[in-house]
Amino acid sequence: MTDEQFCIQTTIQIVSVLAALILAGLAVWGNSIRAKLVGPKLKLKLFDPEGERIDLTDGSQARYYHLRVINERRSSQANNVRVVLTKVMRPAADGTIPTESLTGPVQLIWQHGHSMPQYPRLRDAPKIISFSFSDI
Repeated sequence: MTDEQFCIQTTIQIVSVLAALILAGLAVWGNSIRAKLVGPKLKLKLFDPEGERIDLTDGSQARYYHLRVINERRSSQANNVRVVLTKVMRPAADGTIPTESLTGPVQLIWQHGHSMPQYPRLRDAPKIISFSFSDI
């Protein structure tokens, strides 16, 4: 065997081993790699940071906030989309912004939720969620 044949054979074996390692890695971590590279990319946008002030029937006031959920990677559909509120941060009278703990996560309701599934799919059209705070 000449030196040239040895180099070619060694190169082919190295490429084969690397290809096998890459395929093994894709088999183990393929779903997470695919989700990061080509999976849906969801963003939340608040319509108005001040909210919409509403007078309730008992004389108290509430603020309604509307969130828009957008899939920025339209080539990939997001399945079972939901928005969960885990904590609330509101400015206090002294200017600080304390975190108010909730007893548990609160799932927000989609706008027109009576005519759409609880966990919708999201591809092109943005979906809107509304929620309110009544002690303002």
